Amino acid sequence: MAHGVSPMNRDIVKHNDRTLMFSIRWQMPVIPFFKTMVALMGIVSASAAQEIWGTAYWTPLQIIDTWMDTSGGRATAFFCASIWELGQLSVNISANAVSFANDVTTLAPKYINVRRGSVFVAFVGGWALCPWTIVASGKAFLNFMSAYAIFMAPMAGILFSDYWLVKHRRYDVPALYDPRGIYRYGRYGTNWRAVVATFVTIIPLLPGLANKVNPSLKLSAGLQNLFTFNWLYGFFLSIFLYYFCNLFFPAEETLIPRIITGFEYLEGVEVDTEAGSPSIDGKIGDSKIEAGTHASPRSSSQVQDR
Repeated sequence: MAHGVSPMNRDIVKHNDRTLMFSIRWQMPVIPFFKTMVALMGIVSASAAQEIWGTAYWTPLQIIDTWMDTSGGRATAFFCASIWELGQLSVNISANAVSFANDVTTLAPKYINVRRGSVFVAFVGGWALCPWTIVASGKAFLNFMSAYAIFMAPMAGILFSDYWLVKHRRYDVPALYDPRGIYRYGRYGTNWRAVVATFVTIIPLLPGLANKVNPSLKLSAGLQNLFTFNWLYGFFLSIFLYYFCNLFFPAEETLIPRIITGFEYLEGVEVDTEAGSPSIDGKIGDSKIEAGTHASPRSSSQVQDR
């Protein structure tokens, strides 16, 4: 839930509230700590189940199923299941539904909003993905997570490389929402550098994925070992591939000298171009805007010329 709340509340806070940065001091140690504790509790629970019932139950739902012999056990199972149901609803509403809805609204904003996108993923996507087959067994779940990682790792690596190494955190935020802006990357709107990095990273992992789906397929030991650490392989290889593609074939139009936040377009406010926070003096850079007037958006090229 800590991850899911951020996309919901990032637009309802003051952008010039510098105290928000202090939350990072707590999130950096606390979130990894609790994730590690949850993983450890799963390991301990499975090991304890092996000692008590002779089976290493991989899901808590299987553990509470063994409590049904007494009335007290059934009551405990009811309360535990209710808490887990509340947790699933909270996570899906605050994280999964909102993030999916934000994505699909960009595909057809005329017809899809956040509410409709959330309803769609709840009633259509939840059934189409057949989640009951994913959690049918521990082996099926691990196979799904392995397949999930080979696609998500290069995506994360490319985003990391573009933000930190290629663009150096300098983006034209309004242009991100302009279908004809500098981030269109050519006629077809596709950044071929990202496509190349993705496919080159994924292709060596596909034999390992096929072997997980169908164990009867013969696979060399090297490819099996490569698949076992597919996340690390995919993440770091995609970082370097994407970086070197941009190093030798840069998209010059996207390399801007400073961040363009969009605050430059606000009425009657001053924009600190270094900090990106508005004030009330009515200035924009070197120019001044009178109260009640509107600063018309400028193209990225005009901003670069300043």
